[in-house]
Amino acid sequence: MTWNELPPALQPHFWFGLQATPFTPWIGRTILIIMLALVLMGVVTYVLSALASRHVQGLDVTFPKLKRRWLRSIYGFGFTMGIFGWLLHWFTAQGIPVLSMRFWFFVWFVVCVIWIRWLVKDYRRILQQESAQSERASYEKWLPRSKR
Repeated sequence: MTWNELPPALQPHFWFGLQATPFTPWIGRTILIIMLALVLMGVVTYVLSALASRHVQGLDVTFPKLKRRWLRSIYGFGFTMGIFGWLLHWFTAQGIPVLSMRFWFFVWFVVCVIWIRWLVKDYRRILQQESAQSERASYEKWLPRSKR
């Protein structure tokens, strides 16, 4: 079996070719929509965390400090990965050598998966800390306090 008999996505020149072929129109639009959704997710979580840290009259959004930090890390993920993905798409559309290699989309995807895994792990840690704090508070409410 030779390289030419493999599907295009498994051939090395598809991933490491210096001049990547442009995307088909529907794939290009799909990639742009995904990048736009990531950027919008980042902006919305930033605004939500900023509003939750201040007392805005008429808006009932309050989050503990740990969850606000977690929202800010989602903002960092969405905005960063959306902008870098858009840049990768732009490099491919412009046909810039080396920067338009499909390999960079694979690297981008791997970084996204690692970052999402870290976000999920961090959220689980926050939930554990909150449950431990509530358990401690329910236990300590029955303990005698100093009279000072």
